Amino acid sequence: IEHRAAPVSGFNFQASVFFVWFEWFAVKVWKIGMKFTDYFQAMQQRPDRASIRLDWIQHVILHPEKEIIQADGRIRRWAAISEMDGRHLRVILLADGETVHNAFFDRRFKP
Repeated sequence: IEHRAAPVSGFNFQASVFFVWFEWFAVKVWKIGMKFTDYFQAMQQRPDRASIRLDWIQHVILHPEKEIIQADGRIRRWAAISEMDGRHLRVILLADGETVHNAFFDRRFKP
């Protein structure tokens, strides 16, 4: 016997998807407490960057394998991401050391 729930009057699927996304955002971003530049947010819309998870960025920030401070004060950090076959994620922070400006998998990184 198959049981089906009666449709709920006024149920909005798009709204429910938004709330699931909002809950994920609140847990992952607000709890982590990261800040982002507008440039970072725009770049994350690119297909090659959309798969980069926020917890991977946090991992790089907290556990870098390598760090370089640029002449303009920005900070480059790299770490391997095991879920991506050990590829190295580069995260660039502003000089404040906490605002994420860019993040991408660095094909040229040599440990």
